[in-house]
Amino acid sequence: MNELVDIMQRCESRGTRLLLGGVQGVMARVLSITGLRHAFEVFAVFDDALRLAIAHP
Repeated sequence: MNELVDIMQRCESRGTRLLLGGVQGVMARVLSITGLRHAFEVFAVFDDALRLAIAHP
């Protein structure tokens, strides 16, 4: 989780977005339990994250 937070902070400092696609099961629960679910742009389906990345570069 620390690595994800570090990457998110680096993206923010560069003015880019970090989209997490394919987040399900244990990872989805970990993000929810830690309160980080709302810190990231999370998508259960990878293609949904990819579509958003392409539509809003």
